[in-house]
Amino acid sequence: MEHRSPWTGPHAAAVTGPRHADTGWDNPNLGAALYGGIEELDDGSLLLFGHTRFLGDRSSRVVAYRSLDRAATFHYWATVAYEHNLSSPLRPIGFNEPGVVRLGNGELLCFMRTAEYEPICVSRSRNEGRTWHPPEKVGVDGILPTPVRLDNGVLALSYGRPGVWVTFSADGGRWWSDRRCLWSWHGLWGEGHLPTTPHYTVPGYATFERSDCNARLCRIGPDRLLLVYSAPLADSGDQPIDAQDAAARAPCRIWGVNLDVHLE
Repeated sequence: MEHRSPWTGPHAAAVTGPRHADTGWDNPNLGAALYGGIEELDDGSLLLFGHTRFLGDRSSRVVAYRSLDRAATFHYWATVAYEHNLSSPLRPIGFNEPGVVRLGNGELLCFMRTAEYEPICVSRSRNEGRTWHPPEKVGVDGILPTPVRLDNGVLALSYGRPGVWVTFSADGGRWWSDRRCLWSWHGLWGEGHLPTTPHYTVPGYATFERSDCNARLCRIGPDRLLLVYSAPLADSGDQPIDAQDAAARAPCRIWGVNLDVHLE
């Protein structure tokens, strides 16, 4: 019997930004970084998210692109967030690294990084991403927010740096609790403690940290999650290391943690 792959392609999708996108990003149409997955709307169209700059922007903005032809092409759809007051004055990179989740009522939530060790924010849309409410602080600081909605309605959000974290919400992202640290340099910063300076200014950072703390969270069952991250390998060979003095000689590995999430 002939074996047929479930995959087709690869096909290149054209992503086109507005005419006033910043051409300094090496692309006359877009010049953007795309993050997360693709969200399907009720009308069958698709939304793709990323961050970019328009001409004159001093920091990045998070934008949405829409496809009406099943991902053959994407065109600029809306700006999710563009603000200056929530980004660090020392490194004003703006809103970036979006992660999007769709609630059971159809509402879209877009979580965004701001700056190094600065608050993660969320914007909401109740009209298929055409317009977005002003961003609000989630209550945690970090990078690369990745939201996942489970069958029981719980939202999980992973984020990182320093360390790898996950937190949960049972009310559609209004209130977050049960914050967990899955991995961090306890000997250097301590659980729950953030350094006062960005990681790249810490002497020897490239030597001792050995992890970018860019975790990825995905749903692997009705109420089960898989969290994947990188970290150095302990001498025992079966655990990620969390002692900075030994990290320089330790090889790095990819680690996965299964999380079962149940409503109490």
